[in-house]
Amino acid sequence: MSKRSRKSSRQRLANQSKGKLDTRAKPQSFAPPVPKEAGGLIDFIEHPLFLAGVSIVGVIVGVVFYTPVLLVCVVCILLALHRSKVLRGQATLLQATAYGIVLILSVGLLWGVDVLVRKPAREYLQVASGSKPPIEAPNASVPARPPSIPVPSPGQLFNFPGMNSMAAPQPANPVRSMSAPV
Repeated sequence: MSKRSRKSSRQRLANQSKGKLDTRAKPQSFAPPVPKEAGGLIDFIEHPLFLAGVSIVGVIVGVVFYTPVLLVCVVCILLALHRSKVLRGQATLLQATAYGIVLILSVGLLWGVDVLVRKPAREYLQVASGSKPPIEAPNASVPARPPSIPVPSPGQLFNFPGMNSMAAPQPANPVRSMSAPV
């Protein structure tokens, strides 16, 4: 290679690399990070761990002791929907409708859970604490009512009250068991 060709190739390489280095030497300036808005109390209350803890305590207290405490759980569900920001930027009517639907569904669901779980949960806590569940004793003015499910007499374990005509005849000589007192 001649001196002239070497010199031109060096100059061409220098120009190419200089163009690449210029773009690297002047990087794009990025916008400074935007500080998080100081929401304070709302951010703390809408935090998922806080909502979960309050909801669990609210369900236990609401089912076992005082049913209106379940409204705390409904509020937690609505705050969780707000925290998700799914409805941000939507029309006000759409947001109100969505919050209303979530409110109705969560109230219905929690009320159904309360109806199904309240009595067994309260009885379990009474037995677990050592106290006996209250026994309903009839007053002298109110006649005692028969139990809803009659207790069968011996030998009639599978005979139901409406099926007496279909029952098998009793043997004339019943065999006594050894455990029966004489």
